[in-house]
Amino acid sequence: MVKKGNGKYRMCIDFRKVNAISEPDAYPLPYKDAILRKLAKAKHISTLDLSNAYHQINLDKNSRPITAFTVPGLGLYQYKSMPLGLSYAGATFQRLIDMIVTPELEPYAFAYLDDIIIATESFDEHIRVLKEILTRPNKANLTVNRDKSTFGRSEVRYLGVLVNLDGIKPDPSRVEPILNFPVSRTLKQLRRFLGMSSWYRKFLKDYATLAEPLTKLTSSKVKYIWTAEQQDAFTKIKTLMAEAPLLNCPNFSEKFTVQRHRPWHGTSTNNKWRRKSTRICEQSALTSREELHSNRARVPRRDLGCKKIPAIYRRLRIYGSHRPCEPSMAL
Repeated sequence: MVKKGNGKYRMCIDFRKVNAISEPDAYPLPYKDAILRKLAKAKHISTLDLSNAYHQINLDKNSRPITAFTVPGLGLYQYKSMPLGLSYAGATFQRLIDMIVTPELEPYAFAYLDDIIIATESFDEHIRVLKEILTRPNKANLTVNRDKSTFGRSEVRYLGVLVNLDGIKPDPSRVEPILNFPVSRTLKQLRRFLGMSSWYRKFLKDYATLAEPLTKLTSSKVKYIWTAEQQDAFTKIKTLMAEAPLLNCPNFSEKFTVQRHRPWHGTSTNNKWRRKSTRICEQSALTSREELHSNRARVPRRDLGCKKIPAIYRRLRIYGSHRPCEPSMAL
């Protein structure tokens, strides 16, 4: 039993053996950053949370015995609705929610699993879309959790960040556990810290380079020894998290400046555009340390600066004298 934020408890079952023999469901989840980028002009924002989301999907009678679990002294129980922990549960629920929040609502409404967000410029438009969205779960026999839903706000928490008209920034309630995270004495603790901090990597300049001393300890070929190098990287990441900037959502009608950064332990592409104010919008596409290390023997160092330039950047006006990149970008 895991205690939730509202004081209630969530029951969790270990379904690892079931998942090992289950056929995977490849239905894709939405790209979180793609949703956040589309909230650039949001003046009025509402979020909807579905009550016990997975439990609102009924299980086929033939599938129920697979979810059986024991209660000491009381025998066996089995789920009648979809439980947490099944490998295909997320894909199944996303398939359902995509039937509710359909593409024609996309300019104003988006859904990531059971988290639905409605963002509009005008209040009248907001009310119209909100009414439409609220009727759809009812038709699908789904229940909205009013306690965890918000309506008509200028700023909301969504997918681990604070969203408002100015842009996005890390949610302080999610940042605090990272800042208070103890020194990692075990590999499991280190992987947990890297997982928590890497979710906010777009807010942290040169995250791949900074985290290199930590990520190299996750390799099975390296003995786990925490040295001053790891402590320094650990402290720097925490410092950057405490000073994480506000990122504007990009305005695709403006011109972008693409800046290439070529560290040996990671490559990054930064797309920047400047508004009339001093705020900067920055998106970072990082190549993982593992990818670079696995390809290091096959990729000449001069070519690292050209690595992973996506097709969308091919129509560029080039500034600088990085001659090794010229053949790759002359498209």
